[in-house]
Amino acid sequence: MHPRFVSEAGRARLPDLHRYLQAMRVRLDRAPEDPQRDRVRQSQVEGAADEVADALASLPAGRTPPEAAREPAVDAGGARVSLFAPALRTAYPVSPQRIHKAIVAAFAPRVPTG
Repeated sequence: MHPRFVSEAGRARLPDLHRYLQAMRVRLDRAPEDPQRDRVRQSQVEGAADEVADALASLPAGRTPPEAAREPAVDAGGARVSLFAPALRTAYPVSPQRIHKAIVAAFAPRVPTG
């Protein structure tokens, strides 16, 4: 989690914080069993988080991100739960692949109509 996670996420997402902490414990317990698997999964999460950050950074200064970019599907924390502790289940389906699709959809060039 990053600084200001709670204030950025809002009160409605506080239950996710508990889930994320539980998932961290599961990950720490399982990492020694297969460190390579842990590295691969972490790489997937980092790739998804980087993709979100790059997409947001590409916006012109002062432009509000598209609504779809603020949806829960664009959630690296949820992706961590899905990859490292799937038994904890996320509140909604999330994965690095879903994050990628959400970013592509949110930042795809819009074709003017009319």
